[in-house]
Amino acid sequence: MTEAVRLMVDYAFTELKLHRIVACVMPRNLGSTRVLEKAGFHHEGIARSNVLINGKWEDHQVLAIINPED
Repeated sequence: MTEAVRLMVDYAFTELKLHRIVACVMPRNLGSTRVLEKAGFHHEGIARSNVLINGKWEDHQVLAIINPED
């Protein structure tokens, strides 16, 4: 999965010329958080009550990566 995220990031930065990519993950989803960290994403904070899931507002960990060429 980490390799897939790295390929997506590379495509987004080289082909689409994006400046920044943001990912939001439920804090208890440690596997997804680790994949993003290994792909170079950094933690930016917690978005409180960010998404309504199954009738409950859930917090999300916000991670981002910035194009090193910008």
